[in-house]
Amino acid sequence: MRMVYTHAPEEVFYPARDRLVAEFGRWAGRSRASADPFVVEAMVEHRWSEGDGLLGRWQPDDLGLLLCEWFPRAVTMRADEWAMVLPTVRGFLDFLHERGLADARGAEPEVLHAALDALADDFDRAMADPARYGPAKFWSLRMLDAGVDPADPEAAQRFIDDVRAGRVEVDEVLLEQVMVGHFERMDAESPPPLPVVALRPNDELRAAAAKSRMVNRLVEFVEWVGDGRVLTATGRLRLADAREVISLLGLADVIDPRIGQRTVTTKSSDELYETSIVLAWARVARIVRVVKGRLLPVKSARKLVHRRWRDGHAMAPVLRSRRSARAGGVDTPRRRRPRRWADGVDAAGQGADGRAPSRHGRRRADRGGVPGRNRRSSDRRGSRFPALGS
Repeated sequence: MRMVYTHAPEEVFYPARDRLVAEFGRWAGRSRASADPFVVEAMVEHRWSEGDGLLGRWQPDDLGLLLCEWFPRAVTMRADEWAMVLPTVRGFLDFLHERGLADARGAEPEVLHAALDALADDFDRAMADPARYGPAKFWSLRMLDAGVDPADPEAAQRFIDDVRAGRVEVDEVLLEQVMVGHFERMDAESPPPLPVVALRPNDELRAAAAKSRMVNRLVEFVEWVGDGRVLTATGRLRLADAREVISLLGLADVIDPRIGQRTVTTKSSDELYETSIVLAWARVARIVRVVKGRLLPVKSARKLVHRRWRDGHAMAPVLRSRRSARAGGVDTPRRRRPRRWADGVDAAGQGADGRAPSRHGRRRADRGGVPGRNRRSSDRRGSRFPALGS
Protein backbone atom coordinates (compact mmCIF):
# COMPACT_ATOMS: atom_id res chain seq x y z
CA MET A 1 0.00 0.00 0.00
CA ARG A 2 1.34 3.41 -0.97
CA MET A 3 2.25 5.52 2.08
CA VAL A 4 3.99 8.53 0.53
CA TYR A 5 1.75 11.45 -0.52
CA THR A 6 4.10 14.42 -0.51
CA HIS A 7 2.36 17.27 -2.38
CA ALA A 8 -0.26 14.81 -3.63
CA PRO A 9 -3.45 16.45 -4.94
CA GLU A 10 -6.74 15.98 -3.12
CA GLU A 11 -8.16 13.61 -5.72
CA VAL A 12 -5.22 11.28 -5.11
CA PHE A 13 -4.90 11.61 -1.34
CA TYR A 14 -8.51 11.29 -0.19
CA PRO A 15 -9.33 7.92 -1.83
CA ALA A 16 -6.03 6.59 -0.49
CA ARG A 17 -6.83 7.91 2.98
CA ASP A 18 -10.21 6.19 2.91
CA ARG A 19 -8.64 2.89 1.85
CA LEU A 20 -6.05 3.12 4.63
CA VAL A 21 -8.67 3.95 7.26
CA ALA A 22 -10.87 1.08 6.08
CA GLU A 23 -7.95 -1.33 6.29
CA PHE A 24 -7.15 -0.10 9.79
CA GLY A 25 -10.79 -0.61 10.79
CA ARG A 26 -10.67 -4.23 9.67
CA TRP A 27 -7.40 -4.77 11.52
CA ALA A 28 -8.76 -3.16 14.68
CA GLY A 29 -11.83 -5.38 14.55
CA ARG A 30 -9.74 -8.51 14.39
CA SER A 31 -7.27 -7.27 17.00
CA ARG A 32 -9.91 -5.88 19.35
CA ALA A 33 -7.94 -2.61 19.40
CA SER A 34 -9.46 0.75 20.25
CA ALA A 35 -10.47 2.41 17.02
CA ASP A 36 -12.18 5.64 16.08
CA PRO A 37 -11.86 5.92 12.29
CA PHE A 38 -12.40 9.67 12.41
CA VAL A 39 -9.28 10.09 14.57
CA VAL A 40 -7.22 8.18 12.01
CA GLU A 41 -8.67 10.31 9.20
CA ALA A 42 -7.57 13.46 11.01
CA MET A 43 -4.21 11.91 11.87
CA VAL A 44 -3.17 11.02 8.31
CA GLU A 45 -4.74 14.20 6.94
CA HIS A 46 -2.49 16.18 9.26
CA ARG A 47 0.51 14.27 8.00
CA TRP A 48 -0.44 15.07 4.41
CA SER A 49 -1.55 18.68 4.65
CA GLU A 50 0.69 19.94 7.44
CA GLY A 51 3.65 17.56 7.25
CA ASP A 52 5.73 15.84 4.61
CA GLY A 53 3.10 13.42 3.32
CA LEU A 54 4.88 10.37 4.77
CA LEU A 55 1.89 8.66 6.36
CA GLY A 56 3.92 5.85 7.90
CA ARG A 57 6.76 7.86 9.42
CA TRP A 58 6.18 8.96 13.01
CA GLN A 59 8.52 10.31 15.64
CA PRO A 60 7.66 11.57 19.17
CA ASP A 61 7.88 15.19 17.96
CA ASP A 62 5.34 14.41 15.23
CA LEU A 63 2.94 13.09 17.82
CA GLY A 64 3.39 16.26 19.87
CA LEU A 65 2.48 18.45 16.89
CA LEU A 66 -0.48 16.24 16.06
CA LEU A 67 -1.97 16.04 19.53
CA CYS A 68 -1.07 19.38 21.09
CA GLU A 69 -1.36 21.65 18.05
CA TRP A 70 -3.34 20.11 15.18
CA PHE A 71 -6.14 18.50 17.16
CA PRO A 72 -6.73 21.50 19.47
CA ARG A 73 -6.64 23.92 16.53
CA ALA A 74 -8.41 22.14 13.72
CA VAL A 75 -10.28 19.00 14.77
CA THR A 76 -13.84 19.48 15.99
CA MET A 77 -14.76 16.98 18.67
CA ARG A 78 -16.95 17.01 21.76
CA ALA A 79 -15.18 16.74 25.09
CA ASP A 80 -16.62 13.30 25.75
CA GLU A 81 -14.94 12.05 22.55
CA TRP A 82 -11.39 13.03 23.46
CA ALA A 83 -10.83 9.85 25.46
CA MET A 84 -10.69 7.78 22.25
CA VAL A 85 -7.99 9.86 20.60
CA LEU A 86 -4.83 8.54 22.26
CA PRO A 87 -5.89 4.86 22.26
CA THR A 88 -6.76 5.14 18.56
CA VAL A 89 -3.45 6.80 17.74
CA ARG A 90 -1.67 4.04 19.63
CA GLY A 91 -3.64 1.41 17.77
CA PHE A 92 -2.93 2.99 14.39
CA LEU A 93 0.81 3.08 15.09
CA ASP A 94 0.70 -0.60 16.07
CA PHE A 95 -1.25 -1.33 12.87
CA LEU A 96 1.41 0.37 10.75
CA HIS A 97 4.20 -1.71 12.30
CA GLU A 98 2.31 -4.99 12.28
CA ARG A 99 1.30 -4.61 8.63
CA GLY A 100 4.75 -3.49 7.50
CA LEU A 101 3.51 -0.01 6.58
CA ALA A 102 5.67 1.90 9.07
CA ASP A 103 8.54 3.88 7.57
CA ALA A 104 11.97 2.50 8.37
CA ARG A 105 13.04 5.95 9.55
CA GLY A 106 10.24 6.21 12.06
CA ALA A 107 10.57 5.50 15.77
CA GLU A 108 10.03 2.05 17.23
CA PRO A 109 6.61 1.24 18.73
CA GLU A 110 7.80 1.29 22.33
CA VAL A 111 9.29 4.78 21.83
CA LEU A 112 6.03 6.04 20.36
CA HIS A 113 4.01 4.42 23.15
CA ALA A 114 6.16 6.18 25.75
CA ALA A 115 5.68 9.48 23.94
CA LEU A 116 1.90 9.03 23.93
CA ASP A 117 1.91 8.35 27.65
CA ALA A 118 3.94 11.50 28.26
CA LEU A 119 1.61 13.60 26.08
CA ALA A 120 -1.65 12.54 27.72
CA ASP A 121 -1.96 15.44 30.17
CA ASP A 122 -0.72 18.02 27.66
CA PHE A 123 -3.27 16.78 25.13
CA ASP A 124 -6.16 17.15 27.57
CA ARG A 125 -5.07 20.66 28.54
CA ALA A 126 -4.61 21.76 24.93
CA MET A 127 -7.99 20.40 23.84
CA ALA A 128 -9.67 22.18 26.73
CA ASP A 129 -8.13 25.56 25.85
CA PRO A 130 -10.47 27.39 23.43
CA ALA A 131 -7.81 30.03 22.75
CA ARG A 132 -6.01 27.35 20.73
CA TYR A 133 -8.91 26.89 18.33
CA GLY A 134 -8.68 27.95 14.73
CA PRO A 135 -11.56 30.08 13.39
CA ALA A 136 -13.17 27.11 11.64
CA LYS A 137 -13.27 25.05 14.80
CA PHE A 138 -14.41 28.03 16.87
CA TRP A 139 -17.44 28.63 14.66
CA SER A 140 -18.17 24.92 14.18
CA LEU A 141 -18.43 24.41 17.94
CA ARG A 142 -20.36 27.65 18.34
CA MET A 143 -22.93 26.39 15.84
CA LEU A 144 -23.20 23.02 17.51
CA ASP A 145 -23.69 24.68 20.90
CA ALA A 146 -26.51 26.73 19.36
CA GLY A 147 -28.17 23.61 17.96
CA VAL A 148 -27.27 24.48 14.36
CA ASP A 149 -26.22 21.74 11.96
CA PRO A 150 -23.01 23.07 10.38
CA ALA A 151 -23.56 20.84 7.34
CA ASP A 152 -26.93 22.46 6.57
CA PRO A 153 -26.04 25.41 4.27
CA GLU A 154 -29.31 27.26 4.92
CA ALA A 155 -29.13 26.85 8.69
CA ALA A 156 -25.45 27.78 8.71
CA GLN A 157 -26.13 30.89 6.65
CA ARG A 158 -28.93 31.96 8.98
CA PHE A 159 -26.53 31.60 11.89
CA ILE A 160 -23.86 33.65 10.10
CA ASP A 161 -26.43 36.35 9.32
CA ASP A 162 -27.45 36.41 12.98
CA VAL A 163 -23.82 36.76 14.04
CA ARG A 164 -23.25 39.67 11.70
CA ALA A 165 -26.49 41.32 12.79
CA GLY A 166 -25.46 41.08 16.43
CA ARG A 167 -28.27 38.68 17.36
CA VAL A 168 -25.85 35.98 18.52
CA GLU A 169 -23.72 36.67 21.57
CA VAL A 170 -20.04 36.13 20.90
CA ASP A 171 -17.20 36.09 23.41
CA GLU A 172 -15.25 38.95 21.86
CA VAL A 173 -12.16 38.43 24.02
CA LEU A 174 -11.94 34.74 23.12
CA LEU A 175 -12.60 35.34 19.44
CA GLU A 176 -9.85 37.94 19.33
CA GLN A 177 -7.47 35.44 20.91
CA VAL A 178 -8.46 32.87 18.31
CA MET A 179 -7.81 35.30 15.46
CA VAL A 180 -4.49 36.47 16.91
CA GLY A 181 -3.32 32.87 17.08
CA HIS A 182 -4.59 32.22 13.56
CA PHE A 183 -2.69 35.13 12.03
CA GLU A 184 0.44 34.39 14.02
CA ARG A 185 0.45 30.86 12.59
CA MET A 186 -0.02 32.28 9.10
CA ASP A 187 2.89 34.66 9.65
CA ALA A 188 5.14 31.83 10.79
CA GLU A 189 4.49 29.69 7.72
CA SER A 190 6.84 29.64 4.78
CA PRO A 191 5.11 29.94 1.43
CA PRO A 192 5.06 26.69 -0.54
CA PRO A 193 7.78 26.33 -3.17
CA LEU A 194 6.73 27.41 -6.64
CA PRO A 195 7.56 25.17 -9.59
CA VAL A 196 9.83 26.29 -12.38
CA VAL A 197 7.75 27.24 -15.40
CA ALA A 198 8.47 28.38 -18.94
CA LEU A 199 7.07 31.82 -19.67
CA ARG A 200 4.58 32.09 -22.49
CA PRO A 201 5.38 34.15 -25.59
CA ASN A 202 5.53 37.86 -25.01
CA ASP A 203 2.34 38.67 -26.92
CA GLU A 204 0.38 36.29 -24.70
CA LEU A 205 1.88 37.78 -21.56
CA ARG A 206 1.15 41.27 -22.84
CA ALA A 207 -2.48 40.34 -23.39
CA ALA A 208 -2.66 38.84 -19.90
CA ALA A 209 -1.11 41.97 -18.40
CA ALA A 210 -3.67 44.14 -20.15
CA LYS A 211 -6.44 42.16 -18.41
CA SER A 212 -4.76 42.05 -15.01
CA ARG A 213 -6.66 43.89 -12.31
CA MET A 214 -3.54 44.18 -10.18
CA VAL A 215 -1.46 45.67 -13.00
CA ASN A 216 -4.18 48.25 -13.62
CA ARG A 217 -4.31 49.02 -9.93
CA LEU A 218 -0.55 49.47 -9.73
CA VAL A 219 -0.65 51.86 -12.68
CA GLU A 220 -3.38 53.92 -11.02
CA PHE A 221 -1.69 53.71 -7.60
CA VAL A 222 1.61 55.13 -8.89
CA GLU A 223 -0.28 57.90 -10.66
CA TRP A 224 -2.11 58.63 -7.40
CA VAL A 225 1.18 58.80 -5.46
CA GLY A 226 2.22 61.55 -7.86
CA ASP A 227 4.95 63.72 -6.35
CA GLY A 228 4.66 61.92 -3.01
CA ARG A 229 2.34 61.21 -0.10
CA VAL A 230 3.02 61.78 3.59
CA LEU A 231 2.89 58.59 5.68
CA THR A 232 2.09 58.18 9.35
CA ALA A 233 4.81 57.93 11.99
CA THR A 234 4.62 54.15 11.66
CA GLY A 235 5.01 54.21 7.89
CA ARG A 236 1.35 53.56 7.01
CA LEU A 237 -0.93 55.37 4.62
CA ARG A 238 -3.01 57.98 6.39
CA LEU A 239 -6.65 56.97 6.69
CA ALA A 240 -7.76 59.88 4.53
CA ASP A 241 -5.36 58.75 1.81
CA ALA A 242 -6.41 55.13 2.24
CA ARG A 243 -10.02 56.21 1.72
CA GLU A 244 -9.00 57.83 -1.59
CA VAL A 245 -7.13 54.69 -2.69
CA ILE A 246 -10.07 52.45 -1.87
CA SER A 247 -12.40 54.61 -3.93
CA LEU A 248 -9.96 55.07 -6.81
CA LEU A 249 -9.02 51.41 -7.18
CA GLY A 250 -12.39 49.92 -6.29
CA LEU A 251 -11.03 47.94 -3.33
CA ALA A 252 -13.24 45.91 -1.01
CA ASP A 253 -11.87 47.45 2.19
CA VAL A 254 -14.37 49.21 4.46
CA ILE A 255 -13.34 51.93 6.89
CA ASP A 256 -15.34 51.89 10.15
CA PRO A 257 -17.41 48.79 9.25
CA ARG A 258 -20.67 48.02 10.99
CA ILE A 259 -21.06 44.61 12.65
CA GLY A 260 -24.72 44.31 13.55
CA GLN A 261 -25.58 47.43 15.50
CA ARG A 262 -21.94 48.13 16.31
CA THR A 263 -19.53 50.35 14.38
CA VAL A 264 -15.96 49.10 14.58
CA THR A 265 -13.60 52.05 14.33
CA THR A 266 -10.72 51.64 11.89
CA LYS A 267 -7.67 52.99 13.66
CA SER A 268 -5.03 52.46 10.99
CA SER A 269 -4.74 51.68 7.29
CA ASP A 270 -2.80 48.65 8.52
CA GLU A 271 -6.22 47.10 9.11
CA LEU A 272 -7.25 47.46 5.44
CA TYR A 273 -6.25 44.24 3.72
CA GLU A 274 -6.53 45.04 0.01
CA THR A 275 -5.04 48.49 0.49
CA SER A 276 -2.08 46.85 2.23
CA ILE A 277 -1.70 44.41 -0.68
CA VAL A 278 -1.46 47.21 -3.22
CA LEU A 279 1.10 49.10 -1.15
CA ALA A 280 3.19 45.99 -0.40
CA TRP A 281 3.24 44.85 -4.03
CA ALA A 282 4.15 48.32 -5.24
CA ARG A 283 7.09 48.36 -2.84
CA VAL A 284 8.20 44.83 -3.74
CA ALA A 285 8.07 45.74 -7.45
CA ARG A 286 10.19 48.79 -6.56
CA ILE A 287 7.90 51.26 -8.20
CA VAL A 288 7.44 53.20 -4.95
CA ARG A 289 9.73 53.72 -1.98
CA VAL A 290 9.65 55.36 1.44
CA VAL A 291 11.97 58.31 2.00
CA LYS A 292 11.90 60.35 5.21
CA GLY A 293 8.31 59.57 6.02
CA ARG A 294 7.01 60.07 2.48
CA LEU A 295 5.86 57.55 -0.13
CA LEU A 296 7.53 58.46 -3.40
CA PRO A 297 7.49 56.94 -6.88
CA VAL A 298 10.80 55.42 -7.86
CA LYS A 299 12.50 57.28 -10.68
CA SER A 300 10.87 56.32 -13.96
CA ALA A 301 8.21 54.41 -12.00
CA ARG A 302 5.43 55.37 -14.38
CA LYS A 303 7.51 54.16 -17.31
CA LEU A 304 8.26 50.91 -15.47
CA VAL A 305 4.63 50.20 -14.67
CA HIS A 306 3.34 51.08 -18.13
CA ARG A 307 6.05 48.88 -19.61
CA ARG A 308 4.11 45.91 -18.31
CA TRP A 309 1.60 46.53 -21.06
CA ARG A 310 4.28 46.27 -23.73
CA ASP A 311 6.52 43.58 -22.28
CA GLY A 312 4.83 40.80 -20.36
CA HIS A 313 8.16 39.48 -19.07
CA ALA A 314 8.64 42.73 -17.18
CA MET A 315 5.83 41.63 -14.83
CA ALA A 316 8.17 39.25 -13.02
CA PRO A 317 9.09 41.68 -10.19
CA VAL A 318 5.42 42.16 -9.36
CA LEU A 319 4.92 38.42 -8.97
CA ARG A 320 7.58 37.88 -6.33
CA SER A 321 6.66 35.71 -3.42
CA ARG A 322 5.90 36.88 0.12
CA ARG A 323 9.25 35.45 1.08
CA SER A 324 10.97 37.91 -1.24
CA ALA A 325 8.89 40.71 0.21
CA ARG A 326 9.99 39.86 3.74
CA ALA A 327 13.61 39.55 2.69
CA GLY A 328 13.39 43.07 1.33
CA GLY A 329 12.01 44.42 4.59
CA VAL A 330 8.48 44.91 3.31
CA ASP A 331 5.69 44.26 5.79
CA THR A 332 3.47 41.86 3.88
CA PRO A 333 -0.32 42.09 3.82
CA ARG A 334 -0.84 38.75 5.54
CA ARG A 335 1.26 39.88 8.48
CA ARG A 336 -0.76 43.06 8.65
CA ARG A 337 -4.22 41.59 8.87
CA PRO A 338 -6.03 43.18 11.82
CA ARG A 339 -6.04 41.25 15.09
CA ARG A 340 -9.56 42.14 16.21
CA TRP A 341 -12.67 40.25 17.05
CA ALA A 342 -14.37 41.78 14.00
CA ASP A 343 -12.11 39.67 11.80
CA GLY A 344 -13.43 36.60 13.56
CA VAL A 345 -16.98 37.62 12.72
CA ASP A 346 -15.89 38.11 9.12
CA ALA A 347 -14.28 34.67 9.24
CA ALA A 348 -17.68 33.16 9.97
CA GLY A 349 -18.64 33.86 6.39
CA GLN A 350 -15.29 33.38 4.72
CA GLY A 351 -13.78 30.27 6.24
CA ALA A 352 -10.56 31.90 7.33
CA ASP A 353 -8.60 28.84 8.32
CA GLY A 354 -9.78 26.32 5.80
CA ARG A 355 -11.79 23.18 6.46
CA ALA A 356 -11.98 21.82 9.98
CA PRO A 357 -12.17 18.03 10.26
CA SER A 358 -15.33 17.32 12.24
CA ARG A 359 -17.29 14.20 13.05
CA HIS A 360 -20.34 16.41 13.60
CA GLY A 361 -22.23 17.77 10.66
CA ARG A 362 -19.91 16.32 8.05
CA ARG A 363 -20.88 17.50 4.65
CA ARG A 364 -22.10 14.42 2.83
CA ALA A 365 -22.30 16.11 -0.53
CA ASP A 366 -18.71 17.26 -0.27
CA ARG A 367 -17.30 13.95 -1.47
CA GLY A 368 -19.79 12.94 -4.12
CA GLY A 369 -22.53 12.21 -1.62
CA VAL A 370 -20.57 9.61 0.31
CA PRO A 371 -21.41 9.77 4.03
CA GLY A 372 -18.77 10.21 6.66
CA ARG A 373 -16.09 11.92 4.59
CA ASN A 374 -14.70 15.35 5.24
CA ARG A 375 -12.31 17.67 3.52
CA ARG A 376 -9.04 18.80 4.98
CA SER A 377 -8.28 21.89 7.02
CA SER A 378 -5.61 24.13 5.59
CA ASP A 379 -4.68 27.61 6.69
CA ARG A 380 -2.27 27.97 3.84
CA ARG A 381 -4.57 27.25 0.94
CA GLY A 382 -7.52 29.26 2.15
CA SER A 383 -10.21 26.75 1.21
CA ARG A 384 -13.53 27.15 2.95
CA PHE A 385 -14.68 24.88 5.73
CA PRO A 386 -17.90 22.89 5.40
CA ALA A 387 -18.83 23.69 8.97
CA LEU A 388 -20.02 27.05 7.71
CA GLY A 389 -21.68 25.82 4.57
CA SER A 390 -19.29 27.69 2.28
